[in-house]
Amino acid sequence: MESDSRASSISHEPYTAIFFDLYGTLVDAHTEEDELQTFEEFNKWLSAQGCHFASAVVLREHYRKALLQVRSELPNGVADIEHEFDIAPVFVSILRAGMGAHSAITASMVQACATAFRVASNRKLEPYSHAASLLALLRAWGLTTVLVSNAQSLFTRPELEDCGLAKSFDHVLISSEEGIRKPNKAFFERACALVPCTAQSALMVGNEEVNDIQGAGRAGIDAFYLHTSPASWGQPEIAQDAVCSVQGADYYRLAQYIAHHNGLTGEAVQQIGRLLNSNE
Repeated sequence: MESDSRASSISHEPYTAIFFDLYGTLVDAHTEEDELQTFEEFNKWLSAQGCHFASAVVLREHYRKALLQVRSELPNGVADIEHEFDIAPVFVSILRAGMGAHSAITASMVQACATAFRVASNRKLEPYSHAASLLALLRAWGLTTVLVSNAQSLFTRPELEDCGLAKSFDHVLISSEEGIRKPNKAFFERACALVPCTAQSALMVGNEEVNDIQGAGRAGIDAFYLHTSPASWGQPEIAQDAVCSVQGADYYRLAQYIAHHNGLTGEAVQQIGRLLNSNE
């Protein structure tokens, strides 16, 4: 199923920049950050580093409390959906609790700890088929590619490397580094300023209706919706505010839409079939 959700896009200008969400848009990911299994594996790693907790249950409780603390410090408290926290203090707290309050904690130790936790919590992490090819194609067309992600930098920057996408973007904007997050329109405005481009010459691609589609719309940016989430996540099959909604990570249809909007013909259009044929 696919749907042109609106008769025409907001923008009549050619797109010069394409903004991308990451998880569920370019990368198929699933994490279980509160499962006891996650903390059992994480606790084994910590113990090998000389950081000791009585049990995985004790470690999980410490993590929960430290996470709640950093979230409660957001401008609008734990329910704040437009500002972002940095998870680094959570891992600093864990290291100090397990190694001693006066232990010297370095940035590299915090990164290693965060990575170990993320590895323990990941159940799936792999780029969708043709994700790298899509980004390469857009750049070959002269478009600027920008990652605009609600994410924790300690997790996401290593995962961009792991998924082979770290060099696929001209700019990377991660919410934990910026202190704000989608759907805050200021996040999208920062992305425009980074390029730089106007809102009318940008397109947001994402899989979450509120954060990606409605958030972009608040900033005056067109948005293309990929319905990749399982039904239990509550995302609609069609995002009514999107310029187009498609099922799955349909990069072929996305590239066709961008080519049509920008008036591309000939060799540029033929590249879509060669690189992004959904039947391959």
